[in-house]
Amino acid sequence: MMSIGRNEPCFCGSGLKYKKCCINKSTEEQSALYEAMDTPRLSQHFFDLQPFKKVSQPALVWGMLTLPATMEKVNQLSKQMNRGKDEADFISGLSDAAALVERMNEQTDKVNHKLLLDQLVKHKEAVTPIVLDKLATDDEPVFVELAVRYLHEAGIEDWEPIAKLAAEAESAYKRSLLSLLLGVKGPEDKLPLVWKQYLDLKKQKGLQKDEEQGPLYGLMEYGYRLGFLDS
Repeated sequence: MMSIGRNEPCFCGSGLKYKKCCINKSTEEQSALYEAMDTPRLSQHFFDLQPFKKVSQPALVWGMLTLPATMEKVNQLSKQMNRGKDEADFISGLSDAAALVERMNEQTDKVNHKLLLDQLVKHKEAVTPIVLDKLATDDEPVFVELAVRYLHEAGIEDWEPIAKLAAEAESAYKRSLLSLLLGVKGPEDKLPLVWKQYLDLKKQKGLQKDEEQGPLYGLMEYGYRLGFLDS
């Protein structure tokens, strides 16, 4: 709570000092005030109030996007076990874009995911349209995760298809990870979309993969990239 000073203007917009306004409200009450705002306010105080989960599937994908050196160390450890060598040789020999995209599934050993992504990026001119078409209809979690990692590495010129899926996809997990991707690399004008997805997913019942964490980490990345947070 100390990320906002007692004598600073209250975050709620009342015009009063924080100590004369919302300082005694609970974490839940203060968080609810942020959530009622039409536009996102990505202050340190806002993030201090949010329930970040370091152990969640979206947090793991966030780490893969933003901490590549750490993930490479994990990958090297796996390779030392000599796991997936035959599959790695097969993937290394693939050059057909459609065949490479077909390998983006749960059958491919995780130790070979980075190799597969490298091969996909080598052929990105042919691969990207196929990935985007498949992403519109395929909700399989491993494919969605690999698609997000691929799009992050390959680079995106047109963010509109990603934004549309992040807003409209039936799969909550897909909306979650695409919102994360927007936060990590997307344009500033997509920030309100990620904010809305966080609020919507936070309220949604019966989620299985902590889906609200994807847009929450995406908002954090926007906060750093846009200078609202100190890196």
